[in-house]
This record gives sequence, C-alpha cells and structure tokens, in this order.
Amino acid sequence: MQWVFNDQPIATWIQDFCEQQGLSSVIAPLLAQKGFKDKQALERFLYPKLQYVEVPEAIQNLSEAVEVVDGACKQGRSIVVVSDYDVDGVTSMALFYHGFKALNFSFTHFFPDREKEGYGLTISVVQRILATYPRFDILIALDCGTNSVEAIQMLRNRHVQVVVVDHHQLTCTELPEAIIVNPHVIPEKHSESAKHLCTVGLVFKWLHLWLKRLKAEGYKPALPLKMRPFLDLVALGTVADMVPLKEENRLFVHFGLRQMQQTEHVGLADIIDISGIKTDLPVSADDVAFQLAPRINASGRLNSAEVPFQLLTSTNTTECFVVSGQLDNLNRERQEIEKHICEEAEAMILQKPQQYAYVLSDPSWHMGVVGIVAGRLSRKYNCPVFVLSEQNGQLKGSGRGVPAVNLVELFTAADAFLSQWGGHPGAVGLSLEKENQVPLENFLNQYLRSKFPEGLPEAVLNISAILKEHQISEKFLEDVDLLGPFGQENEKPVFVIPNLVLHTPPESFGREHQHVRLKVGAIPVLGWNLAPDVFPLNTPLNLAVQFSWNYWQSRRSIQAILVDWKTKF
Repeated sequence: MQWVFNDQPIATWIQDFCEQQGLSSVIAPLLAQKGFKDKQALERFLYPKLQYVEVPEAIQNLSEAVEVVDGACKQGRSIVVVSDYDVDGVTSMALFYHGFKALNFSFTHFFPDREKEGYGLTISVVQRILATYPRFDILIALDCGTNSVEAIQMLRNRHVQVVVVDHHQLTCTELPEAIIVNPHVIPEKHSESAKHLCTVGLVFKWLHLWLKRLKAEGYKPALPLKMRPFLDLVALGTVADMVPLKEENRLFVHFGLRQMQQTEHVGLADIIDISGIKTDLPVSADDVAFQLAPRINASGRLNSAEVPFQLLTSTNTTECFVVSGQLDNLNRERQEIEKHICEEAEAMILQKPQQYAYVLSDPSWHMGVVGIVAGRLSRKYNCPVFVLSEQNGQLKGSGRGVPAVNLVELFTAADAFLSQWGGHPGAVGLSLEKENQVPLENFLNQYLRSKFPEGLPEAVLNISAILKEHQISEKFLEDVDLLGPFGQENEKPVFVIPNLVLHTPPESFGREHQHVRLKVGAIPVLGWNLAPDVFPLNTPLNLAVQFSWNYWQSRRSIQAILVDWKTKF
C-alpha cells in the first residue's frame, strides 16, 4: 500500500483560529488539508448547527412533488410507495411512514422481492403491484425509478401518476414520464451538498418542505411537529449508504447520532441494544456502519425488507423485541453465507491472477450477499470485482470498484454486453445473459488495460500527519473528534507514529489468534487480522494508526487501530 502524505501549507488565519480555540497543535494541519477558504466555513464545520441546512425548495422538482402528494392526501386519493430493500430504502420508507402518520395521512407500502424481481422499479415489480392493488392514483418510488422508463410507462398507461425520489445516476437515454426528485438528473441546478444526499436525506427534505407548507396553512396536526426526532433514521440510512459525509450529510449524521441516544422509535432502540451499543456513551458512525446497518440489511438480503420496516415503524414493544432478535439471527446467517461465497469466489480469482477486473458467477450463490463479497474482494485485490448469481435464466448481481475506476463510465462502455445495469461510480448492479459473462470480463480487462497500461494504481493510504508519542493525549483526541463524524470523503485521520522498536513479538489474540496487540507507551495498538504479519524485532517501525476511545467500566481511554506498517516510508 502506498502512503501519501497530504501536506498542505497552513494559512496564518487557520493557525490563529486554532490557537484562539485552544485546539491541539496537530489540528491545524488537518484543517488545512480540507481546503477551507475562510473562517466562517471552518466554524460551520467544527461547530455544526441545524440552521446551516439548505432550504428544501432548492431541490429541483421537490416543490412540485410535495404539492401533488399533499393534494392527493387531502383529497383522499390512494398512494402506493415502493422502495429499495437496502438500509437507505428501508429508512426512507420508514421516515415517510412516520411523517405521513404524524400528519394523519397514509399510504400502502411495497418492497420488491430481491430474489424474484431484482433491484429497483422493474416491470415485474410493477406487474405485481398492479395485480395486488388494481386501483390507485399515485406511485412514489424511493431509492429507485430514475431509469425505469418502461415500468413507469406501464403505470402511466393505467393513469397512475408517478413521483420518483432517488439519488442514483442517470443511465438511460430518456427520462421516464414522472416527477423526478434526483439532484443527479440536472446536477447543474443543485448544490454540491444536495448531490451528496442519499434517498433518506431527500425524504427528510421532502418532509421539511411539506411541514413548512402545512404549518403556514395552519394545519393542526403539523403545528407541534419538529424535524429533529426524525434524524436518527436519516443518520442510519446515510451512513449505511456510504455517501459522502460532507455538508448536509455530515450535519444530519452529527445530530442523528445524538438522536439515537434518545430515539423515540421503539424498534430502533431495540436493535441498538441487541447490537451491544451503549446509549449512555456517544454513538459513532462506526457503530451504525458495522453494527446497526448489517442487521437492518440482513433481512432485505436473505428474506424481506418488510421485517426491518416493521421494526422501524412498530410501537409494540413485544413485537419490536422479537423482530430485533430475528434480525440479529439473520445477520449471523448472512455472515456464514458470505464467508462461504467469499471463499469460493476467491478460489476463482486465484486461478487467473493479476487481472484488471473479475466477473465471477455461481448459480448457488445467494443474491442477497454478492455485493458484500464483491466489496471485500475488490478491496483485497485492488481491482473491480463483479459477483453474480443466477435469476430467471440470467446472471444477476453486484460489483464494486476501486478509486481509480469509475464504474458508470466503465459500464457505459460495456453496455452492449449487459441486459440491465445501474448504480454509482463505485458500485453497480447488473444483469446479463450467461453467454456474455466471459466476453464481458474480457472487454473489461481490455478496456482497463488500455487505460492503465502499467497496471491499476496501487491502493493508497492517505496520511494526515506524523505524530510523536508526547502529542497523544485525551485533549488531542477530543479535538480530532470535532472533525467527525467520519465516513466517505471525511475519513478518520491516519497518523504515522515513527521509529517504534519492538523487542518482543506482538501479542496475538482472538478466537483464531488472528489479531495482534502492541503498545506505544501506555497506549494499546490493535491490529485486526494482522497476526500473519511478521513484525521485525529491534528495528525501527513506522505505524500508520487511527485513534479512538475505549470505554470500559464507565472509564474511557485512548486506543489506536493499526492500519498498516512499514520499516521505511
């Protein structure tokens, strides 16, 4: 892994500001790396306030969408809402449910069947909706629909008005006949902040605008309502969908994590508890990403998104307790399935090493976890990996990329080999005929080889600063915390601790002794899955680490997580 030091000149005004605020000396260079242009932007970053949220009217087509649905609700017209089955989709649906319910309105919710119908608002999904609900007036598509031209035309032929709230890239040549709320459709009319929002963030903006209008009208159910209690669901969906934690997303997650500690949603409180997260301590974005999101996702991957939706909307304490246990068990099952598929897929990679991309398939692989496996393998082998199962006679699945490769551009070039695809620059869903698997893999490798003749760029580890042992203190870590919550495009800083000399091998621990533990002074350094590494003794080592708090028996202490190490850099 290549270490890249992100050294930037520190403007005098940043240095002065940090001194005035009493911040640790290490913080100024970290802030300089973020490119702040003035003191106001810096203050807004370090000390977030909800008043910094942009007005919802700035989202293209949102006012029209709210007006149409508001009128339909007041006229008693029937509404069906369909959503994706991942965490962003489920939290979007749950947030809509709570908003509608608080305003004394309702809708019929609907989730696609991952195994039978695949991702998004497909023709098969629309056919099942129409068969189940022959008469309704409006369909709202959440976290899908931007590219569903034929499926939406089928609805329009039945005189159903369609509203799309989505954040996926436009991949079709024409827009469907719908009111589309998606900052990526007309990006030049939206701020950078709006373009970072996932669907649950857009639903939050929808409810914000709707509430403003209804309060201005004096609509009684709207008058006592506040938006802050909804932010726990927004934070859950935003972190899980791995969108950039910048601008509004960072605001939503900052306040949403706090809201989780006092959540009004019974089921969310239960899943937080069963995940082992202590709400008397600060809830972190890592808690959401590695504890909550996998459990919420597990049912949508292996069973049905109906289960987590039920958890996030029910007020029945007994029901929520039972459902949270079900999700916990499903997550364990998902982990076992994922491990098995990952081993088989990796064996395929090892049979044809050093490719630029891999398209892997097996009819027995579970559709619900192929995306996770693709992500794990793409990180390990530093190249795009696409993992497919078989569905309705076609290969379907997901792919994950690497920073150097934009998958939207890649698949636009490879469109002739695909039956359907969609997604983001870093992740896509795809389907293709079986006979196209090998030609697709060959094309992807030829395309990437021509673009990167010397090989894909080595994985990069961005280093924020070199840190001396005496600079590590509780005050230092408290100041680093001001830069959070951390996530996509607001990564937790990585520091290099230079010239540590080990005189004895690090201690190994874990069920299979796969982890290592060493110390920098009195500070424990944990290396996850690094036990196979051979750490040279009596030789200066440079450790790349991230710092976090360890809470034990109502006490907190500093710990470091070992990301990488080198003898020279």
